[in-house]
Amino acid sequence: MVQRVLAGQAAQLRALRLRALREDPDAFGSTLMREAGLPEKHWQHWSTDSDAGEHRVVFVAAVPEWAGMAGGFLDENRPGTATVGAMWVDPAHRRRGLGTQLLDAVLDWAVSRSAVMIELSVTDENAAAERLYARAGFTHAGVRAPLDHERALQKSFMTRAL
Repeated sequence: MVQRVLAGQAAQLRALRLRALREDPDAFGSTLMREAGLPEKHWQHWSTDSDAGEHRVVFVAAVPEWAGMAGGFLDENRPGTATVGAMWVDPAHRRRGLGTQLLDAVLDWAVSRSAVMIELSVTDENAAAERLYARAGFTHAGVRAPLDHERALQKSFMTRAL
């Protein structure tokens, strides 16, 4: 079951995010070391913002433990544009449709916030995620860049109209 992260769930959100960074460090633009050092206030802010759902949101797959997550963020500098980020499903729960459910929840949220375009990035070695995004209607934008924390890895940007 996919559900929105609520205010008061900061500790669970932190634990899930750190697990994602530990399990798949090359899939994200951040690092375990960086995020493990963030103060509790950061996680509280993230969960409170998600609960409000105005500018950003985090959905989790609860099976019943939290086994995946996906975030949606509105781009303040580009009205009508949303971004998918922090997308991850625990390896033990992959290939069960959780990624699709999480992505659908973010897409629905973006539409509810009047976004007309949504984008994301995927590392070149993450073919399974790239296939998931393609099935959901994302196409390559023709832009590649080094992964923020690992210059040896590249990420590709994908977009989709809403």
